[in-house]
Amino acid sequence: AAAYSYRELERRHITRHAAAFALAVSGVLSTMTLGVIIAAGALASGNPVAAVFGLLGALVLGTVIGAVLIGMRIPASRRVLESTAARGVALGQRVLRKHGDPPPIVVASVLGKLAGLKLSRPEWAGVVVLSFINWLGDASCLYLSIRATGFDIPLRDLLLVWSAGLAAASLGITPGGVGVVEVALVASLAGVGMTSVHAAV
Repeated sequence: AAAYSYRELERRHITRHAAAFALAVSGVLSTMTLGVIIAAGALASGNPVAAVFGLLGALVLGTVIGAVLIGMRIPASRRVLESTAARGVALGQRVLRKHGDPPPIVVASVLGKLAGLKLSRPEWAGVVVLSFINWLGDASCLYLSIRATGFDIPLRDLLLVWSAGLAAASLGITPGGVGVVEVALVASLAGVGMTSVHAAV
């Protein structure tokens, strides 16, 4: 998905460093807002086990993102991150069969240009709001699909069920989580009291 988005941005004449900046910012904020929603859903569920796991998940996401951002400021960590990024660029060049500048030079160039890109506070706020809207819109699709079967579901249960579907999708067992997500959703809906017929529909 990231490779596709990058190619589409490049095809629209967005510079490489701007495309990388956009993907990095959207990826980080998307992950952070997802963690907040999952934690909120877990707390709203009233289930102490779900709350603990939801908060732990959000904490892990925040810790990983924080570690990467802090690591970029520590020379030794930054070298490791740059080396990892260079290997990713090399892999991308092989997959796309493009032979441009050496990967370390590409990474150094992009990082240098990224440092010059900045968003104002209102722009950051706008991106965060849009990120929340993206996830909540996704959860709303599930809610309306459930309502279409004639079954109502409380908000606290909806966020828990939706989170279970996202967790199943993240396993990467099948492309896009096809089959795995549906099973997770049916099991989760049955767990909050929906009949198997309604859940399957």
